[in-house]
Amino acid sequence: MVLTDKQREAVNRGEAVTVKVDNTECVVLRKDVYQTMRQPVYDDSDWTDEEMERLASQMFDGMDKPETIRP
Repeated sequence: MVLTDKQREAVNRGEAVTVKVDNTECVVLRKDVYQTMRQPVYDDSDWTDEEMERLASQMFDGMDKPETIRP
């Protein structure tokens, strides 16, 4: 497949390029960008100890600071 200079530059920037193969529209995309897009958006697996500790730290970080109560 031969791409124009403009198409190659777009692919190098990580952008999708539409091409026509016979009468079928296709997309050329850099492999690393494609693989990133294929990763699951939602991970319902169990949390690791590190993730739980980080969340607990974030939750309790502000608890020792006095709150301002506004009328």
